[in-house]
Order: sequence, then structure tokens, then C-alpha cells
Amino acid sequence: NLIVFHCTGASMEEGPEGDRRVIEAIQKRTKVETISTAGAITKALRASGIKRMLLISPYVQATNDHEVAYLRALGFEVPRDIALDVGGSDEYIKVTPERWIDVAIKNDSRDIDGVFLSCTNTMQIEAIPAIEAALGKPVINSNQAVIWASLARLREKLAPLPAMEALGSLMRRSP
Repeated sequence: NLIVFHCTGASMEEGPEGDRRVIEAIQKRTKVETISTAGAITKALRASGIKRMLLISPYVQATNDHEVAYLRALGFEVPRDIALDVGGSDEYIKVTPERWIDVAIKNDSRDIDGVFLSCTNTMQIEAIPAIEAALGKPVINSNQAVIWASLARLREKLAPLPAMEALGSLMRRSP
């Protein structure tokens, strides 16, 4: 019923146009509705009222730069981004939820309205409630945004939707 192109870095790398081309190619070939991580994140950021964000990722700076360009092309501002540069993708999952929490708290500032934790191959999703509680700001993570967007697309087939408060304030918002 739904295909998700599920990689943040790859879906943002060539900008919004590149993301659109990938989605169209998948839909054309499969005849199945398709969304991307980048598209889900965009909708989640807008639904959460985040215009100016702190971007945190496990990536190298060049990957963050692609993501910042993608977000700016859609009208978002990224006053600060943190690329942890933890090594290859096998290392991303080793970054603990506590480290994501620590990095978000240490890099918060008054000029941001939310946090974007970027990457699908991480344990960031477990850090969302603690970061939201500490900062009083919404937090969007790649996996959380995809779950939220997918449930919205599949709502008729899954009614009633499961409660997912542990995934942050986004899960209480309508797409």
C-alpha cells in the first residue's frame, strides 16, 4: 500500500527536485504510492511549527551541508548544525540516546524553535521525549517523521491508530 524511500541523506542529497524525481521513478515503476524520508521530515517540521532549527546528525559535515541546502530550498533556516562525524553508517547506531540528548541540550539556543535529529540508522528516536522535556521545543527525527507520515497515509486501513506518545509531540499532530 505504501513504499518509503527511507534514507535521510540520500533523499536530501540532490535537493527537493532530486527527491521528487526519486519518488516519481519508484511510483512509475511500482504503481504504488511512495514517500521519502525527506518529504516526511518536511511535513513534520511544518506541522510542528519549526522554521529555525538545530540540525544534529552522525554524518560528516558535507552530508549536513546537503541537508542544510535542502531545508533552505524549502524555506527553513538552520542557524546551527552539528555533524558528529562518527565514521561510517555501521557506527551511527552506536551513538547512544544519552549522547543525542547531551548534544541537543548543549547546542540549544534561543534562536531556534526546534531540533531536527537527522538519520534513519540511529537510536535518536529514543531521545526525543527527553530532549523535548529539557528544551520545551519540538524534536523531529527521521524515523519518527516517517512513522508519522506513513500512519497518516494508511490511516483508513489502520483505524484506530495506535497511541505513540513515546515518540514525541509530533505524534499528536495531524499531517
